[in-house]
This record gives sequence, structure tokens and C-alpha cells, in this order.
Amino acid sequence: MQPNTWLAYSAPLVGKNCHSIKNTKELVDKLRGLEIPPARKLVSYDEVELYNGKTPDKALEVITDRLQEDDTLSSHTEMTIPQIVELLDFCLNTTYFI
Repeated sequence: MQPNTWLAYSAPLVGKNCHSIKNTKELVDKLRGLEIPPARKLVSYDEVELYNGKTPDKALEVITDRLQEDDTLSSHTEMTIPQIVELLDFCLNTTYFI
């Protein structure tokens, strides 16, 4: 499936699966009553800190530069650089909390 076809197909599904959380209330509701075994820990990662405040546009710029410098890219994938960047743009700009 071509990336642009995949994007059109998957866009309506974003945030509609068991792995997404709409907001803090939904997270609290899902965690309520959860028992963590003694040998396990529940951790939470702050999305802002995870990305160090870098904007998706800057990330795409850096990744595009790196891909253009990679002489072995064609041995790893059949996707072109614009296709990879389009897919990354979709991922970076559609993953968010409301």
C-alpha cells in the first residue's frame, strides 16, 4: 500500500483504538482499580519532556537532511524520501492528547 493511500485509509481511525487515551480523566478511569504486582512498576512519560519541546517541523527537517545523507537508504526501503517524510509528518502531527 502506498503511503498516501495508507494515510487516507488510516486517518479516520486515529485515536480510535485500545492504545489511545483521550484525556487525563479517561486515563484515571482506566487505571482505577488496577493492581500492580510487587515486582512491577507503573511509569508515565511526559510527552513534552519526551520530545524536549522540539517542533515536528524541526524534527522533519533534521530527519530529511539525515535521509538525504544516507547513501544506503535504498537498501533498507523502497520508499522515497518524500514518502518517508509524508508518513513521518502524519505520525508526528496526528498523535496528540485532546
